Amino acid sequence: MCRVQLVGGIVERYPGSLPRDEALPFLTCLTHTVTDCRRADLMMHVQRCLRAFATHWGQIGAGVTDHQATNLWNQVWMASLR
Repeated sequence: MCRVQLVGGIVERYPGSLPRDEALPFLTCLTHTVTDCRRADLMMHVQRCLRAFATHWGQIGAGVTDHQATNLWNQVWMASLR
């Protein structure tokens, strides 16, 4: 949980500090976490981190293809609705 808070805080405050080649692996990890998450307290932190990623995606995900990002964001959306 602490790492999710840390990554979310860094992305929120310093979006340019996340290497662009690590944006997709981080988003993939967060997608798997939100899909498998059962605890409400953990889900809150994961959602906050994902919100930071979504807000700053233009800066973070510049090197990611639209197809890859769209699939992952769709999975996040569907998992968040459940």
